[in-house]
Amino acid sequence: MKKYIAKLKTNYVYKTLKNNYFLLAIAVTLAVIAFNYWYVLLIFLCFLIYLHCNKAKLILKISITLSLIVVIHLSINTICYQPKQLTNIEGLVIDVKQKENSNLLIVKKGAYKVYIYDSSNQTIKPGYIIKAQGELLEMQEARIINGFDYKKYLIHKKVLSIIATDTVTIVKKGIHLNLIKYYAYKYVNKLFDDEVKMIVEGFVLGDDSDFSDTFSKAIEKNAIMHLFAVSGLHVSILINSLETVTKKIKLSNRISIIILSVVLFIYMLITSFSASILRAGLIYYLKQFNEKNNLGLQSLDRISIIYIALILINPFYAYDLGFILSFIMAFFIILYSPLISKNPTLTQGFKISLLATLVTFPIVININPTINLLSPFVNVLFIEIVSLLVLPLTFIVFILPFIQPIYSIIIKGFIQLVIITSKLAIPISFSAIPFILTVIFYIALIYFAIKRNKIALASFIITVVIIYAFPVTLKKQIHFLDLENGESIIINDPGGVVVIDTGDGTNNEVTSFIKKQGIKTIEYLIITHGHDDHNGEALNIISEINVNKLVVNAYDNSEIVKSYLQVSKNKNIKLLRVKKGDQLSTEYITFNVLSPEESALDENDESIVMSAKINDLNYLFLGDATKEIELKIINQLNKVDVIKIAHHGSKTSTADKLIEKLRPKYAIIQAGRVEKFAFPHQETIETLNTHNIMTYRTDVHYSITINYSKNKSIIKTLK
Repeated sequence: MKKYIAKLKTNYVYKTLKNNYFLLAIAVTLAVIAFNYWYVLLIFLCFLIYLHCNKAKLILKISITLSLIVVIHLSINTICYQPKQLTNIEGLVIDVKQKENSNLLIVKKGAYKVYIYDSSNQTIKPGYIIKAQGELLEMQEARIINGFDYKKYLIHKKVLSIIATDTVTIVKKGIHLNLIKYYAYKYVNKLFDDEVKMIVEGFVLGDDSDFSDTFSKAIEKNAIMHLFAVSGLHVSILINSLETVTKKIKLSNRISIIILSVVLFIYMLITSFSASILRAGLIYYLKQFNEKNNLGLQSLDRISIIYIALILINPFYAYDLGFILSFIMAFFIILYSPLISKNPTLTQGFKISLLATLVTFPIVININPTINLLSPFVNVLFIEIVSLLVLPLTFIVFILPFIQPIYSIIIKGFIQLVIITSKLAIPISFSAIPFILTVIFYIALIYFAIKRNKIALASFIITVVIIYAFPVTLKKQIHFLDLENGESIIINDPGGVVVIDTGDGTNNEVTSFIKKQGIKTIEYLIITHGHDDHNGEALNIISEINVNKLVVNAYDNSEIVKSYLQVSKNKNIKLLRVKKGDQLSTEYITFNVLSPEESALDENDESIVMSAKINDLNYLFLGDATKEIELKIINQLNKVDVIKIAHHGSKTSTADKLIEKLRPKYAIIQAGRVEKFAFPHQETIETLNTHNIMTYRTDVHYSITINYSKNKSIIKTLK
């Protein structure tokens, strides 16, 4: 082995690539991005020209070769890994995750995987071969612009089908490496109380599924989720702790490295080889190999080699958020190390925290559009607390559970500190960032790292200002959101943003959507009536976004209106109660209130019904009004181009006479996805079809957007 290593060091390729592996990593990265964004191909070609002009011909050839390999591999994977309509399967169980009413079995069949939600109450472990037959579950796509695409997420993990069943047959019992993880969970669940278990699972196993809502929100506001997602920090603390122990008991360096390597591999198993742990683990192994053989590979070389190797093995890693964030943070910390390393420890911590916030900003902001301006300071505080106290103690209590009573006191204090600091957050919202701006952002950040002059700093600051000042869309748009339950319509107009209803509040999707659109102020938040599927997210929107006027119907005396009254006083929001004959006006749009005109036994009939001309089209927004109300408002209308069908397409609404008289060009149905309601009803569809109305449905087309400008409106759907 030493003979081959010595020969390698004299090799021309080895000498050329030394300190230049990062160039190969950049080429591979640009190739992967260009696979999805064709215009990045221009940047890729410019990069190749740069290599050619700098006479780096060997690096150029290897860059092209590696890029072709990864693109071909990515193409093959994209073709091969597509959803399968499987309702039965026989395969190897490689992982088991406990859920509330069932177990999630991850079953490997050939090159792909299947998720099986098993409610049979059998004890099934990794290594078992099973047969299962059940109901095929939908792999949910993104149904809102910039929403989470669960289908793509699963495909990139090579999961091609989801089955729910209560019938699983064990064909054969066996063993699997993931049994270590399986028994680690059993161990934690058996020995630790709920609050302690929550933290141990988060820090040791990287599982935050048991976090309470309050704690999860506090972590999100503080922007310290990375401390709970097992990462290089955890590996560093684990290695440092073990090195201290091995030195204390005076083990040889060789034995110490062997012990560390074995423990690290077991830890990677327990955490399911999560991207950040895999990166940190492989870099540790490469570092040891590098030092032992005196290869002279610098930090940037080592991280680049690991990155390229993993992308070549599985190009779908390029879509793994943990993988992306882990390597981006590590890359930039190495790149900026000359600016950090000479400072005192506390200053270093702050600079690393600030850098981590900056380099992850364009990616994180597309997931959570709000950041906390205090997060760099909060991060320094919690990194110190976690690295010096909480994480080492968590590893110790994991090994020595009898110290749980003492650990529990410390953890309760830690949890309270996280919650208290979250209340001091200074939130600032950004719109979702177009990919091209993300590319420009990273180019500016790299340019500043290299040049470190005023021009470089100015270019970076200008980039950030552009990202903040210009929202994701400068178009005038009306969005009919496809929600799990309920309706929400966002009219994004420069004369004033209007939000009509908020859905039931599931996952705060509407709040997130509004923020990602770059909307900072809502002129009117209109709640058509008091049902949960129309007002469920109203209070959250009010708490997180500036609202000027809150509008309810004049006859809504529900408990939620009392909450609105209190919130309106606290937030200085004008509360308006409207009825037939009232108007709501922004700079360019006037909404005419057609109903209600009196209190009704059916709360749906108290819905705010409005008409408005927006650009070149006349709109009718019906809330959940029944046919009785629809027939009452007919005489108040002359022409309607777009009608938002009432009550999600229920047969209780959409009177034939209304459609016959108004003859709208387009009908929009926000159906929701609650199966027991089975919206839209067939009677409604038949009424619209009879009159040849072009109908858009959220259950079919997902979210619907009408772009309007220059007396022209264009309807687009997400599907």
